[in-house]
This record gives sequence, C-alpha cells and structure tokens, in this order.
Amino acid sequence: MAESKLYSERTNLWTVLIAIGVALIGVLFLSIAANWQWLTGYPGIQSVVRELGGLLIASVAVAILWELFAKRAFLVELMAKAKLAEEVRAAGLVTITHDFQRGIDWPQLFKTVTKLDIFFAYGSTWRGTNTPELRALAIRAGARIRVVLPDPDNDALISELARRFNTSVDDMKKKILDAVDDFKNIFGEPPRTRAEFSLWYLPVSPVFSFYRFDHIAILALYNHRKERGEIPTFVAEQGGKLYDFVRQEFDAFTKAPHGLARQVFPPTTNNR
Repeated sequence: MAESKLYSERTNLWTVLIAIGVALIGVLFLSIAANWQWLTGYPGIQSVVRELGGLLIASVAVAILWELFAKRAFLVELMAKAKLAEEVRAAGLVTITHDFQRGIDWPQLFKTVTKLDIFFAYGSTWRGTNTPELRALAIRAGARIRVVLPDPDNDALISELARRFNTSVDDMKKKILDAVDDFKNIFGEPPRTRAEFSLWYLPVSPVFSFYRFDHIAILALYNHRKERGEIPTFVAEQGGKLYDFVRQEFDAFTKAPHGLARQVFPPTTNNR
C-alpha cells in the first residue's frame, strides 16, 4: 500500500512538472507573438506562433485533467468491470431473466435431459406448461427424475407456506398433493414409464426453487409481496459456483442416510 502511494505521488509530481514546463513554453510563444516586432511583418508566422502557444496551454489543462483524474477514474471503472466479469464467469452464469415461463427455453432443455432434479413449493403453472415434455421424459429409457416438495404432513410447515403464499392451510396442502398426484401419474406407472422416478418430502420451507437439467441449473427466487410480479431467474452451467450450489443443496436433501428429506415414492423401509 505504501509503495503504491509513493508511485502515485511520484507520477503526480512528474505530471505537474512537465505540465508547468509545457505551459511556460506556451506562454513564451504567446509573448513572442505579441511583442516581437519582427513578426509584425510576417502575419502568417505570427499567427502560427500565437496559435501554437495557445494550443500548448490548452493541452496542459487537458493533460492534467486526464492524467490526474479522468484516466484513473476510467482505470478504476475498467478494473471493477473486469472483476465483475470474472465473478460472473466463476458463477457459471449464462442467462438472467425476469420472465420465468418464456425467458427460458424449457422444451429444448427437456429434449436432451437424462438427469432431472426439481425442487419447488408446488409449481402448478410450470407443471401445466411442461406436461407434454414431462410425459415424453417419463418414457425415456435411462432417464432419472427426482422431485423434492414441501412435506404436506408437516402442519407447521404448511401453515408457514400458506401465510407466505397468501392462501389457506387447506388450499396450500391441496396444491402440494396435486403436484404429488401429477408426478405420480406421469412417472409412476411402469412398465409404460421407463424413467427412474423418486419423490421426496422436505420439512423445510423453500425460499427459492431450482431445477437441474444434466449440466444446466436454473434457480428462481420467490417474491414476498402478495401480488404476483416478475421473478428473477438465473441459469448457470456446470463448472460454476451457482451450479455447484444447486447440486449440493439437492444432495443435502436426498443423500442417505442423513438427507434432510424423506423418500415417499417409491416407498422404502427407511421412510421416516
């Protein structure tokens, strides 16, 4: 820090000294143009000397403003943007949209996905919009789908969600159970369905929703207002910190034997 300050002060000193020297030369040219009698007989040369003196003085003002203020401000801004770009790259962000339904190409993501993880409160609109894609995924051999929903048997959790979503407890519970029924109807009918499907209940109130399509993670925020509004949604690719965050969250939900969620479909002997 001290070395950087010393370098800055040295630069300032040299800039000021050079500027003073150039300004003095400019004043000298102006004085010559005004007072040297010989030049009066050569108005063209006198005009050039006068303009050159004025240009040198004006250049000094511009140079001082650039060197001492503008250039450093520009450099600070450039470094800040470079740092932001590096942070975006490290996060793996590829898209940020406020249009959750149409700002993401959901059909394209479904077209090639083999590993799909879903975590949301109930996602009625999303399920309805993407039902054809979900049904096509259900018959895809080798596909694996894991869905985590809030635990509808947890009364305290359902009460909290009902308050947050500005609805009744019964309606909140019904919305979650409707999601359960939809997923079971789509994925839970072998041998017609060939994809591996599991459903989990989480006893924790979701503060965001996320989806993981193979190497792409999508994280959507919830608002805290009663009215509906735009939902900031982030799309990140594998290798970035945001993708890793989503993967680690889902692992924390489902990883045996101490996962936060309990598997309810297909039934297991470890159901709690």
